[in-house]
Formats: sequence, structure tokens, C-alpha cells
Amino acid sequence: MQAPSPSSAPRSILVDMPRGTGPHPAVVLAPGVSYHLRMPLMERLGQVLPEQGIAVFRFNWRYMDSEPQGQPSDDLSVEQAELAAVIALARADVRVRPDRLVVAGKSMGSVVATRIFAADPALAGAVVLTPLISRPSAGDAEPINTADLHHGSLSSEQRPSLLVSGDRDPHCDTRQLHRFAAAATPTMRVAVVGGDHGFATPGLEGDAAIAAESVSRPGRAACRRLRLQRLRITRAGAPIGA
Repeated sequence: MQAPSPSSAPRSILVDMPRGTGPHPAVVLAPGVSYHLRMPLMERLGQVLPEQGIAVFRFNWRYMDSEPQGQPSDDLSVEQAELAAVIALARADVRVRPDRLVVAGKSMGSVVATRIFAADPALAGAVVLTPLISRPSAGDAEPINTADLHHGSLSSEQRPSLLVSGDRDPHCDTRQLHRFAAAATPTMRVAVVGGDHGFATPGLEGDAAIAAESVSRPGRAACRRLRLQRLRITRAGAPIGA
């Protein structure tokens, strides 16, 4: 991969570091299409993972920080350059172990993360949150499969990957998710937790505090999966995937 130019870097980047001087394993977390770095799931990951000794780099897409707010590029090439720029920033941080650097993404960010993972062989693993495995079809027909379109390169990966979805996510039919993983290499793992595409409870109403708490409960389950699945980013020298 070519080194990203400074002009491609996001304007807003937040780094959550564990205690101690490090160097630490790290996750670069790409947000969804209308997500920002302060959304409850992003906040939760920024809190829980450093407690386990893992640094988190989260950011806003540049179009989210524009006035007026913009839209992602048609082919996501601009967003790929932005994510690559944050990964370069993480690699250059003396507090980070570059050989323990993992890319992660939510929803649209998971598509961008999948592409970057395929293009960057130095990344140790990928975490795909609310992957775009399917889209609803008309009537009672089975959802349209989009797994290969958005995440096909993961199927043949020898490096570890973890796909985490809500059990009521309209963009990730769980049957298709499990079929996708069953046909992939053994390094792929799948976790299904309670919730919809935002790991939230459908039909939720009320103020933002209640909504945030609803997201945080499934978010805690997702965080536990990140820690307990065989995709492990350890503080010690154990290999990822051990």
C-alpha cells in the first residue's frame, strides 16, 4: 500500500490508551456511514478495550466533520484513504506494537476495513462489526446475499477475523452469516449478540441516556466477544489467533 498523504487524514481522531508505557496492541476502529466517534458503541469500545490492555484509535470520516455534513464517496475510495491514514498514524505511535495492529469497522466502516485488510498484509487481524451480509428483499423472500460483494476477501484469509452481528440486524441475516463463515478458512470466527444494526433494542423510545444504556448492554456483550473469541490481541507475546 502506498503511504497515505496528510490531506487524506480525518480531522477528528481520538486515541484511548491503556495504562502503562506500552507498547500495546491496538485496534483502529472505522465508524458507520452516519456514526461518529462519540456514539455509544464507539465510546464503549474505547473504554473496555484499554482496560484489557488494547489501545483504540477512533475517528470521524471527513464528510461527517464538514459543514454542511457531506456523504461518503461513491466507491468508498476516499474513506479507504482516510482509514489507511489512521492506520499509519497508529503504526507510527511509539506506544503501539505495529505487529499487533488490528483493523475494525462498523457497518459501512466494516466494508472499508475489509478492503484495507486485504490490501495491507502487515495488519494482524480484522474485526467486522455489523457486517453487511444481506439486504432485505420484497415480501417474505429470503434476504439478498451481499456477503461476497462486501466481505468476500475475508473468506480466503489466513489471518484471523471476527464478525460480530446483532440477532435482529436487517443487514445481516444470521443464516447467511453462518453459511458465509462455514465456507471460509478456519481463521474466521462469528459472534451473534442481542440487538439490531446498532446493537440496540428495536422500537426504543425515550431520551438519549436511555438509548445509550440500551446500546451499551449489547455493546458489553460484543466487547466480551472481542476478548473471548479466539481472535485475541494480547498484552503478552502470544500470537494472535492462539
